[in-house]
Amino acid sequence: MNIERKKVETLRITDIEGLDPVTVMLENFEPGKGKITIECYGESWSTYWGSMGCDTVEAFFCSCDEHYIAKNLSSIDSDVIDVEATINQLKKIVIEQRKTGLIEKREARKQIIEIEEIENPHDWIRWGGDSVNELLGCEPWHFDFPTKPNHHYEYLCRIINTVKRALREAFPCNQ
Repeated sequence: MNIERKKVETLRITDIEGLDPVTVMLENFEPGKGKITIECYGESWSTYWGSMGCDTVEAFFCSCDEHYIAKNLSSIDSDVIDVEATINQLKKIVIEQRKTGLIEKREARKQIIEIEEIENPHDWIRWGGDSVNELLGCEPWHFDFPTKPNHHYEYLCRIINTVKRALREAFPCNQ
């Protein structure tokens, strides 16, 4: 067994409006190679860069766009299916089919009830109900689901931008 002791730079950022305290751990293994770990309210995100254009991970982190960093730190999608908008869009399709005579009043009512009963957005893709399958077709994953910004992703981006500001303040010479 080989045990190494490494110097890890740790920052604790407090008094942040709208955020709990954030802890940042920076590891610079050698010029151009480093790792960052960010923790806030029991959640943590970590990534390693083995080929940075900058010498230090803190300089590299500050030079990057928050969306690039978020995609490296996590697999959180920036957008999610907008359930309410999807339900409304599916209802409009049913109403249009009813107006044009493609379906009867009773069938339209049945479809609207089934649409309103689905809670999980992924159920629209894998659900076995006849009504929704008729609306979405045989390949429902091609349906243009309305989306909205993912609040988990936006939260992570707020943390990233806070860390960037703190790093610029703590390491002004590295910029």
